[in-house]
Formats: sequence, C-alpha cells, structure tokens
Amino acid sequence: VRMQALGRELLRAIAVALGGPSEAGFFDAAFGDKEAISCLRLNHYPVASAEQRAAAAQRTRHALKDGLACEEHRDSTLLTLLDQVDGSRVLPPWTLSSLPLSL
Repeated sequence: VRMQALGRELLRAIAVALGGPSEAGFFDAAFGDKEAISCLRLNHYPVASAEQRAAAAQRTRHALKDGLACEEHRDSTLLTLLDQVDGSRVLPPWTLSSLPLSL
C-alpha cells in the first residue's frame, strides 16, 4: 500500500512536470482502473558462475562481469523503482535518447 501511494505521488509529480493537472489521477485513464496502476514484481539476481557469465556474454552485448545472473532487459513499465543494492545496475545509456526504444 505504501509503495502504491509512493508510485501515485511520483506519477502526480511527473504529470505536473509535463504541464498536466496537479490533482491525483491524471494517469488513471491510461491504466484502466485505479488498481491497474500498481504492479509488483520482485526480482532476485543470484550470483552467476563463471560458465554462466561466459555463456551470457555470447548472447548479450554486455558481459555479466560482477556475477549478475540476469541478462539485460528493458522494464515494460512507466516507472521503475530500484533498490540500490550490489548486483543491480542500469546500463547506459539511460538518457532521453534510449526512451523511444522502450516504448
């Protein structure tokens, strides 16, 4: 419930920054109903073996150098909140130029 409230508050701030209304609910129509705006996915990235890292390096443009056991991917959400723990990272470029590819 607290993460859902945080997500709604962040979406409200994004709406205001884009010139939208300051009241909550600006994005609700785009997501269907009020519950659809929330999606919880927990990812755990266990340490990969040297063999797994070598195999992944053959399949992806980024080698799994630090034992990361998940291949590169794009999140299919409007907003992603990451816990800053060892093993998780955002690959460059995560700037405006990469946004059209994620739509």
